[in-house]
Amino acid sequence: MKSFILLMKKELENTKWPVLLFSFLTLLFHFILSTQAHRFPDIEVVIGLACLPVVFIPLWLIWSGFQIYRTEWSHNTSYLLLSLPVSGIKITTAKLLTLILEFMALVGMMIAGLFIFLRQQLYLALNVNTWFDELYIPWQLVFSNAMMLFVVLLIGVVILLMISQFVYISSRFARRARGLVTVWVFVLTFWFTNKLAYLLEPLFRWMPATSLTTITSTEGSYFLVKNQIVLSGEYSTLFVAIVLFILSSYLFERHIEL
Repeated sequence: MKSFILLMKKELENTKWPVLLFSFLTLLFHFILSTQAHRFPDIEVVIGLACLPVVFIPLWLIWSGFQIYRTEWSHNTSYLLLSLPVSGIKITTAKLLTLILEFMALVGMMIAGLFIFLRQQLYLALNVNTWFDELYIPWQLVFSNAMMLFVVLLIGVVILLMISQFVYISSRFARRARGLVTVWVFVLTFWFTNKLAYLLEPLFRWMPATSLTTITSTEGSYFLVKNQIVLSGEYSTLFVAIVLFILSSYLFERHIEL
């Protein structure tokens, strides 16, 4: 356990500056947008632009997922890692948890920027005052909805990170044209994951569905509507990604030994 904690500290130390840079740029972007919000005709446009960093987070995570392994080879520390009393699965798990924490920090910073600099525009765009005037919305419902959306988003991020780790580690076995091999492995791995998850999806239909309560309007009146969401496809995709993650941990260990 102590060795795993030391691995986590090492990975967090290596990723703190890129995360701080991305967070600073996000807050700066929100600040500039708040000073120029009056120039836009619609508030929805302002909120849409404020959420623009979300588009770059998946690309950032893919890059970071590659970079966190690339440094092991560029700095020649991969052999040193396995000379410690830790297994390959512990090393890859520490890197995965680091990337998940990185994702949570980036999303948290973007939400903080919205509420710090664009809170008024956000409330107007969401008609929050109208909702609370006409509806009783308990905070427990708001919290449960937010947690459900966060869990679904987190599942997607974990799948993306596991696949990215498998792609980079497996592409290290190529002796030539490694960049081209990485692209092809990335495309084929996503295709394979999608196809296999589709075939396995019926096996996960026994898992309970979750619910999301949304607000809808009819002729100016607002109503709460409870929607059932089936996540069997997400669970099957996560299962395939976990298998690839375990395989990538084995390949990581084997590549260093070869």
